[in-house]
Amino acid sequence: MNSSDSPPPSQAHVKLEGVFKSYETRAGEIPVLLGVDLEVHPGEAVAIMGRSGCGKTTLLNLLGGIDHPSTGRVFYNGSDIGELSERELEDYRLMKVGFVFQLFNLIPSLTALENVTLPMILAEVEPQERHQRAMHLLELVEMADKAHKFPDELSGGEQQRIAISVALANNAPLILADEPTGNLDSKSSEIVTKWLCSLARDHGKTVLIVSHDPHIPPRVDRSLVMEDGKFEAGTFSLEEVSS
Repeated sequence: MNSSDSPPPSQAHVKLEGVFKSYETRAGEIPVLLGVDLEVHPGEAVAIMGRSGCGKTTLLNLLGGIDHPSTGRVFYNGSDIGELSERELEDYRLMKVGFVFQLFNLIPSLTALENVTLPMILAEVEPQERHQRAMHLLELVEMADKAHKFPDELSGGEQQRIAISVALANNAPLILADEPTGNLDSKSSEIVTKWLCSLARDHGKTVLIVSHDPHIPPRVDRSLVMEDGKFEAGTFSLEEVSS
């Protein structure tokens, strides 16, 4: 992206230190994360693998400012995001973090172009710049010809590529992808994984991908396995993770 299409570039260095997370339920306290440490640098694409319920999505929610750790600290560029006010957290989620979800999270009544433009409206970007930047982002993922299509007129892979453009709308330095290939066929999964990794390698983004997909680890810079709320080494194979 060039300067005429996007805000000035920035980078994201994220870090978790001794993070524990548990939830209170009627049945008692449920531990989810058990002392997690993690550091990811700008330009790095990292996959976090593991079975359902092991804590992967909770970890992304903490990095995205959606949730708070029970104990421990979560840092963005050296600042503890747990110390941000609610207004500051809203700005953090809008401007610093781009989310990509398994179910695409596109608004059905909006076209692809309008979906990409929406975060920029919230960020009060001028209309002409919004349109130019949105079209540039659609071109980036080879979807410019689908700009005026509605989500139900697109394939799953096409919708996910639109969702990546939405995540990039405000030039967020940190991209968090939660099972981004979970509803895609193998060809679409390969395309989406390629685009996500290119955000780190070609655009300096910090990219974390939570997944069961065993085809993702060979494409990223690092692959970590999570089991029972913490990172493990050599506890089970990727084939077991995806089962």
